[in-house]
Amino acid sequence: MRYDDWDVILFPKDSHVPIQEFKTACYVSPEEYGRQLPTLTCYINSLPTSTPFRISVHSWATLSKASPLIESRRKTNQKVVYTVQVIVDGARVFRGFFDITSKWPQEIAHEKRSLTTNDYPTSQQKPYLEFPPFHHRTLMQSSWDARDPNGRIRITLSEQLITKSTSPGEADVGATNDIVCFSFQHAPKGTTIKHMPFISIY
Repeated sequence: MRYDDWDVILFPKDSHVPIQEFKTACYVSPEEYGRQLPTLTCYINSLPTSTPFRISVHSWATLSKASPLIESRRKTNQKVVYTVQVIVDGARVFRGFFDITSKWPQEIAHEKRSLTTNDYPTSQQKPYLEFPPFHHRTLMQSSWDARDPNGRIRITLSEQLITKSTSPGEADVGATNDIVCFSFQHAPKGTTIKHMPFISIY
């Protein structure tokens, strides 16, 4: 899915062919302090539960720069980074920083549940991102909410102010400006979503 200069694509772990997307739409979700967060949604074919997958995050901007909003909050000892969070079936499994001058695309294939420290010993292999189960109650829901995390893969992108710490591996986190949320609702092939009868996954 693409929003402005940002692209987020899902792949099976060992495949170079992206998972096909259906019926992409954009919604505006209310946030704290009255702000509005664009939420891009689409439907994708299910993979078997716990199948490893990876995420490609790409910026098409020729020169990335911070928004006026986050710049207005930045102190002299702070810098702006991008924060990417991955929420699978309601659980955050990845949270990481990317410098605003990073080269794109950036690939996310393993869990990273904290920002600044290693979650696992260096000798231990990091767990792969795993595909969530399909919740059959989705077929019976009479309404649909773009913010619902259950059974979905959600990737949120934000601008983040951080202060470099004198201690290695640590950073003080400042103000945040959420940019967009990408939400992937999966369903098995041949499924028709009851409350959205024009959506069928083939």
